[in-house]
Amino acid sequence: AGGGGPVPMATGRESSIAIPPAPNWYGSALGDWGGADGTLYAYAARNAVVIVRPEETHGACRRFVGTLVGHTNRVTALGFGRQRGVAHLLVSGSADTNLRLWDTDSLRCLR
Repeated sequence: AGGGGPVPMATGRESSIAIPPAPNWYGSALGDWGGADGTLYAYAARNAVVIVRPEETHGACRRFVGTLVGHTNRVTALGFGRQRGVAHLLVSGSADTNLRLWDTDSLRCLR
């Protein structure tokens, strides 16, 4: 333990190993731009999705928009809707085996 190397699995096959997760598996490398006006950036942060608006909008710099909380395990996928009428929606997937559909205008989980 603590060595950081591959951990043998008890599968009966000597060639099977489990690779431990990278130290930055909660990293913000998982993200997407979108939103109804295209100025939102969403990124995975452990079991949640953080939404920010890094651009200046109407003369006011609005950065933090909110956090979407509802998964019980790390967020592994996310993406904004790309079509007109659904660009404000974001879908997230998690190691808890659930997909969630979010409204980024109200910051509510729809499903």
